[in-house]
Amino acid sequence: MHLVTFVETDDSDKSEGRIGVLDPQAGTVVDLSALEQDLPRDMLTFIALGDSARRLAQKACDSGKGRMAMGARAARDRKSG
Repeated sequence: MHLVTFVETDDSDKSEGRIGVLDPQAGTVVDLSALEQDLPRDMLTFIALGDSARRLAQKACDSGKGRMAMGARAARDRKSG
């Protein structure tokens, strides 16, 4: 499981960090914040929850919902990283 923090901006240029799981094969990110309300929105708190957070994240990924196409910048970062 490859955890990522990403920012999705809206028209007002306000942004909020979110936690997701990267699926490089499909070129998508599963937005955990949208699928599992019990998960925190910041990575440090998510990691501190340990196995319980991991299980909820896996459940969200297995559902097939909440997938978002990676933007052009994310694809460039993945290639250079």
